[in-house]
Amino acid sequence: MNEVVKFLTENSVQYLATVGRDGKAKCRPFMFAGEKDGKL
Repeated sequence: MNEVVKFLTENSVQYLATVGRDGKAKCRPFMFAGEKDGKL
């Protein structure tokens, strides 16, 4: 878990690309908030 948290802290913004119901590409940003009790 420490390695994952280190990576997410160094790269706090990720993007998830999907295809919407309308057939068009959608790109949504996600941001790492933190880790508590072994959970992201």
